[in-house]
Amino acid sequence: MLFFKRDNYDGKDPADDMKRAFRFLVHDLGYELIKANIREDFKGKNFLVYRNKKAGKQLEFCGDGDWFHCELRRIINGQPARYSDRDHCTGFESLAILESAYDYDHFQYIVSAVGWQAVLMNTVQLLKRHEYLLINDSWIDMKKIRQLEDEEYEKKFGHPRDRSAATFMDEIKVRAGKLLTGLGYLLVVDSDELSFFEQEGMTRFVTYKKGKTQLKITQADWRDDYLTYRIEVDGKCAFEIDISQYTLIDAEHKMMTALMEAL
Repeated sequence: MLFFKRDNYDGKDPADDMKRAFRFLVHDLGYELIKANIREDFKGKNFLVYRNKKAGKQLEFCGDGDWFHCELRRIINGQPARYSDRDHCTGFESLAILESAYDYDHFQYIVSAVGWQAVLMNTVQLLKRHEYLLINDSWIDMKKIRQLEDEEYEKKFGHPRDRSAATFMDEIKVRAGKLLTGLGYLLVVDSDELSFFEQEGMTRFVTYKKGKTQLKITQADWRDDYLTYRIEVDGKCAFEIDISQYTLIDAEHKMMTALMEAL
């Protein structure tokens, strides 16, 4: 605790605050600070990247004094895993979920709840508790984390988690991609390849463009309406469907029919 009082992480220089908070990665755990950028397109504009080649891990920190996140990425064949590879890329709270069997206070890692200084302190302590993982080439048990997430969801809402949303979007991405590219559309953005830091990275979506026409297939919301999907043409909603009201096959058929009608 004295360490943090002395360093006074007050948010006036968030990049410097993060460098001081996570310097133990360099001094004690063999990491290198390989990137320190300003990213105006990120939720927190200060972006730091630490890498340990021997351990095969990359830790990415993003914050601005009002928002903070850390992403852990496994190094595979010399490159960090893609953000879409959720078996080898995950947020730092996965460590808290795993160590506590989901019995932890999520708000301890939210700046708006406990403040910038406390979030940095809590994150440092979390990472230090998992020092063995950070300095060795082992990886996080993502299967166990998904199991814990599903158990927590059922406990909270009283019914099993519906993972059909992921199945639906994955299938629509393939089918829509074949249709649209065949008609000369170009894929502009696939949200699965965006980091959690990016402003657009909350909902799942794909955006295609042909000439001046932009077409987007997107979730309505990442939290409350994550089972509702839309087709947007030039920013206007052309079709919307709540897939919980249909079988998966029927929902996919309706979505593809609406897509063809929207072209």
